Amino acid sequence: MVDRHTHEPVKAGYEKRDINVGKVALYAGVLVVAITLAGIGASFLTFKYLARTMESEVAPPSPLYDLQQAPPEPRLLAQPWRNMAELRVAGEQHLATYGWIDMPNGVVRIPIGRAMELLARQGLPARPDGLEVAPPAAADSAPKPGLGGKK
Repeated sequence: MVDRHTHEPVKAGYEKRDINVGKVALYAGVLVVAITLAGIGASFLTFKYLARTMESEVAPPSPLYDLQQAPPEPRLLAQPWRNMAELRVAGEQHLATYGWIDMPNGVVRIPIGRAMELLARQGLPARPDGLEVAPPAAADSAPKPGLGGKK
């Protein structure tokens, strides 16, 4: 291999030229000083200047601040698992107890276990004599004029 500057062959061994230690040390020192100044500047800006500025510019709270208004619908549940458990307990209690559905007409609710026992003992109600109800006539299902149907 030939050296470009002297056109002499390069000998194996080590480089005779070293880096300039003074320039590298100067660069490192300038870098350390710049980082330190940036940190001091950021510290002053955030902790001193902005803190004083924010304290002097604090706006009075809104007159609506103290009102306890519920947010608009739909409201999110803070603990949906608890609400679901309460709903399930209420549903199971509703299925396992007696209660009125329509008191004036005498309609009651019975526990589901008791209803299944009664159904197993008595069976489903059937039509007398096996009569079937006829399906509605075709004339009843035709659209009537004036009610949105075609004439």
